[in-house]
Amino acid sequence: MFYGEFMEKDKKEIEVNEVHYEDFVVLLQMIYPSDRKITDENVVQLLHLADNFQMTMVLNKIEQFLMSADCELGVPTRFKLSDKYRLCLFRTIAWTASIPSRA
Repeated sequence: MFYGEFMEKDKKEIEVNEVHYEDFVVLLQMIYPSDRKITDENVVQLLHLADNFQMTMVLNKIEQFLMSADCELGVPTRFKLSDKYRLCLFRTIAWTASIPSRA
């Protein structure tokens, strides 16, 4: 949006539609120094915004959260989010863990 061949790249201001102010603040707190953590309560909104604004760093943090013990979302929910937002590392680890070992 800001660096590719988009009409927004030369604008000084970009209007952001269909985004709640509070959700956008949380997203910005993920990239600027803050103590803001990813939680079960904000992960879906963050995923949507990070994907929409192509924020790979935030998507990577979210993916790490989804794989951590801090995340209390159910496994089916994690898979749905992983699939919807193309979180490859989560799907790869989950798929690998499901393969029986050949010992």
